[in-house]
Amino acid sequence: MGIEKKVSSLRKYKCVERLLDAIAFYKVGQGYYKISRRMKGEYISDNPFWNGAKEYFSNPEIKSIIKDNIKFLEDEKSVIQYKGIIKARQTRRFADVPTASLKKLPCQYFDTEIIPITDNYVFVDGGAWVGDSIYWFKKKLGGQKIISFEPGDRQFARLCERYGKDEKIILKKAGLWSSSGKLMFENSEAGGDARIVADGNSRDCVGIPVVSIDELEECRDASFIKMDIEGSEQEALKGAEETIRRNHPILAICLYHSNEDMVHIPKWLHDHFPEYKFYFRHYSFDLTESVFYAVLI
Repeated sequence: MGIEKKVSSLRKYKCVERLLDAIAFYKVGQGYYKISRRMKGEYISDNPFWNGAKEYFSNPEIKSIIKDNIKFLEDEKSVIQYKGIIKARQTRRFADVPTASLKKLPCQYFDTEIIPITDNYVFVDGGAWVGDSIYWFKKKLGGQKIISFEPGDRQFARLCERYGKDEKIILKKAGLWSSSGKLMFENSEAGGDARIVADGNSRDCVGIPVVSIDELEECRDASFIKMDIEGSEQEALKGAEETIRRNHPILAICLYHSNEDMVHIPKWLHDHFPEYKFYFRHYSFDLTESVFYAVLI
């Protein structure tokens, strides 16, 4: 039995499910991946998120875009980590991951080295999973209101169990996209890697509603938008363009779901919103959890 099936079978025991969620919460805030690095050895295994990186990043056109992206990064740490993770995606060596020498990682999405501390944020949580981002947002920043989006059945049920009675939190069982509609969604019971898919031929696929941030009244006053939506970030950003232009919210956008996102999301944001300051940070000891920030202060 594979590890995902083992985890899924254990979730029928509520105490185990809560323990698994707690581990995930710890991972986000404290850098749980260092444990997995010690278990895996020198090289990072195959994953659709970074397979083909060597060929992709060797393309002269892509090299040119990366060079331009580096020019508008705001600080040296962003430059070092952005270059480092692109190298690591090609070599697959744990030692090349730019955070490899750290003993502890900052809090992902809510990195106070970049994010101004205030309790006035209206937080749009794209990819809420079981509430890990809500937990750390409340712990680090507080905020006026949270609008969370999660299309997965099991994940949304856990989200409602944990935060359904909080009057400051609006929970929406939907994915984020460039426009409202219905798309096929591949649901992973074992973890947070469920995603919208093109063909929908898998037996694990179900139709889900998707919405755009620009079309929702609840998101009209958004001042902080986070997206960790398994490769749907580019489309979801297109569906938030009016809100970003109107409100200039803080953006924390995950790039690690594909080699293309690592290059084209920074370019798109800079092309459309050059007035922002841009930062890149990496929050794991493998190739996951790369976040691109846009801040206007």
